[in-house]
Amino acid sequence: MNREAALKESRSCGKGTTDCNAFRKPLTCDLERKWTIPLRVLSLFGQISCCRVDPIRACGLMTGSPSDNDQKGAGPMRQSFSYEIRNQPNALQSLKQELELTLFAELKHAALRATILLVIDELVSNLLKYGFSAALHQRSYLKVAFDDEWLEIELKDNGHRFNPLLQPQPNLLDQELSDRQVGGLGLYLVLKMMDETHYEWIQPWNCLRLRKRFKEGRE
Repeated sequence: MNREAALKESRSCGKGTTDCNAFRKPLTCDLERKWTIPLRVLSLFGQISCCRVDPIRACGLMTGSPSDNDQKGAGPMRQSFSYEIRNQPNALQSLKQELELTLFAELKHAALRATILLVIDELVSNLLKYGFSAALHQRSYLKVAFDDEWLEIELKDNGHRFNPLLQPQPNLLDQELSDRQVGGLGLYLVLKMMDETHYEWIQPWNCLRLRKRFKEGRE
């Protein structure tokens, strides 16, 4: 259709003819074709951004546990402690100081306190020695929670990928003391004293959760 014919047909639209939609429809379709692909691309980018891992809630652990369900009703009171561990030489010492000022300030259960210190000392010291490299951006997030029945300790870090649950049992009886490999024993004993252990790798996070049941009647 040449320019004069198109102009003539467009003028006829103003006289109440029904050919206006037929004349405008190809233009509308062209606009739809023009913008359909960019919108799909934008939608794809929106989906990708939604899939980014939240460094704080990456593991999604300590949810839906029996003690959480008890807390929703008339169950025992639950206490918790959260702390960010940075890749620094004095990280473990700073963590212990914070525990003494907060969680341990009014905690009278000696066995519970000793267990928390033992587990944290072994996990964090092992992480600082072997899990982290020289990168200062590497860090770990610790969460301790307990009620009258359960103790839960969650540790997640973005250091080297490491599943402690897959490590072989240390050979303690068939080797002389001088021949035993340094390290690994403390971590093994910590895992053995737990009632439940769970590990998950959610890139770039190692996610470890330990649960121990305490008998009723605290000291």
